[in-house]
Amino acid sequence: MSYLLWNDIAFWDSYKFCYAPIQLFLAMTYGTFIFITIFFAFLGAPDLPFGVAKCLMFFLYWILNPFLIYLPIQGFTWQIENMVETPDCVPADRLPYMTWAWLVCISLLAALTTWATVLKIRNWIRIRLFRRRMHRFRHLIDQGDFEALNELLRIEPGMNNKTGLLPSEIERIPVQNHSQSFVERLKLSHLDACPICFEDFMTGDQVMTLPKCNHSFHPACVTGWLAKNPLCPMCRANVRTNLYQNLQSQIGAQGNYLENGNRRPSITIQEEVQEDLESPLLSR
Repeated sequence: MSYLLWNDIAFWDSYKFCYAPIQLFLAMTYGTFIFITIFFAFLGAPDLPFGVAKCLMFFLYWILNPFLIYLPIQGFTWQIENMVETPDCVPADRLPYMTWAWLVCISLLAALTTWATVLKIRNWIRIRLFRRRMHRFRHLIDQGDFEALNELLRIEPGMNNKTGLLPSEIERIPVQNHSQSFVERLKLSHLDACPICFEDFMTGDQVMTLPKCNHSFHPACVTGWLAKNPLCPMCRANVRTNLYQNLQSQIGAQGNYLENGNRRPSITIQEEVQEDLESPLLSR
């Protein structure tokens, strides 16, 4: 690809009779493919800091992808102008058909990146809607009304497995300063160290124990993970689902919360979720 770019620049004057600067399109195409190769090699580097990776993904979706849409549109415009105004302006030794080949290649690349961007936006919207509903149901959970919550998790199982926990949900996970006897029990279970930082649990350390699976971590180690991923780092169990199942069993709620001896109607979200899913962007 570097050779093609150099060759195009070296023989720039071969296109001087063309009405539109099609050689500029070829140079931009060669340069774009070289840049994309370097970009993805850097993006796939091991131990890439999360902040850097996030900036690179922002650049990919919002800067590089619009440029890839612009490039074939401009290339087709120039090529059509040359066919109308100055046909056969490209010398035979410059392989005129290569312009059409590169137009097709860059168009396919633009279509692929555009589709990936649309899926990314769609997924982001669905995650935002899911987190908004979870935030809205906090007061119902405090009252022991789990029916609306169970309905939400049933309708959106995919979002439940890929949306990180809310700060209010992380705060519900118990954190304790454990005694020597607790540390000894962890050692007998071969769980005497935090699986994330690999430091041994010491007497007096704060330890966060996830519901049901009972895997223990330092709060500072696991909180950032849970904010982005609802699955236990060890066994991949859904922490949100286990947390609310534990809360439901502790409160003893079997359905709706009873107030003044009458059953209070639960908030239903079926119509709201269905309306969101029927929109063109979020249609399944």
